[in-house]
Amino acid sequence: MTRHVLTSVAFAAAVAIGCGKADAPPQETATAAQPPVQRTATDATQSTSPRTRIYDHPTDVVKLPTALVQDDVAQAPSDRLTVRDEKLDQQAEGPQTFDVRPDNTIAITDPLRDRVLIFDRSGTLVHNVDLNAPVRFVAAAGEGLRVAGPSETARSVDLTGKPLPGDGRGFAGPPSAAPLPPAAVRLDEGRKVGTIQFHQPEFRGRANAFSDRAPDRDLEVRVETTDTRLASMRVIAVDDQKCTYVSIETMQGDGSPGNSSLSKMIRRYTNAGQIDIEIHDVPIDYFIVPITEFRVVRDVVYQLLPHRQEVLINVWDLAK
Repeated sequence: MTRHVLTSVAFAAAVAIGCGKADAPPQETATAAQPPVQRTATDATQSTSPRTRIYDHPTDVVKLPTALVQDDVAQAPSDRLTVRDEKLDQQAEGPQTFDVRPDNTIAITDPLRDRVLIFDRSGTLVHNVDLNAPVRFVAAAGEGLRVAGPSETARSVDLTGKPLPGDGRGFAGPPSAAPLPPAAVRLDEGRKVGTIQFHQPEFRGRANAFSDRAPDRDLEVRVETTDTRLASMRVIAVDDQKCTYVSIETMQGDGSPGNSSLSKMIRRYTNAGQIDIEIHDVPIDYFIVPITEFRVVRDVVYQLLPHRQEVLINVWDLAK
């Protein structure tokens, strides 16, 4: 049986270098790519209008070849991502972070084999970056990669795994997107309204290299249906037009076991605080809960969804 995991209220940088359970492979119908549906939102949304574009399904799904092993990872083919099955005393292990490179290839950690694999959009392996050291995070950095182990000490490498010259900390080349501006979240007592605060008093007067990217105003997020409450909110990107992408988890029911259901959506808010994009029913049937779940690159939203026998990258192309 699949169990959905309620993620914590936290903010993560879009390039931060910084278990759900499923007894069967995922059903294709859960994430099948379908054309976006453009219609007016009628429930649980504020500031929506006929101009709000709503996506009910991914526009594309990239399937990455995956090998499920019980113990010895060396038994798995070398051209596949490796997932170690869960045991009574051990959670499942496997890919948890990814990024999209400038050429639209997908770099994803294969931590059980101390490497990063790079796939094209058809799911074909194009690079095997052997690191010979534990790797937990990956981000695109120019023509290379920025990687970090469990200690989160980042370094930059080329596509052969060799170190790149940097600034003394191993950083080299621009990341795929600038880090997010500081933000905090506040939920009201009834969890019907949440405020994303970009302009906090504690940051005023302090040097902030990314303050010019912060939206001009704080964001208010609302749910208005009677039986729906906010469970968590997280900023996943702020683009060059100061549009804010927010991952929103909502809960129906009273929160007690067996009497509640969790769902996730993504909204894009304009700098004026209006919703112009809403992605419904974001899949959350993870076998391994991702550390980096979303990336936003050039108006395209990517989601890492590790299943038991297949790792998926769900894609919402907001230009379609």
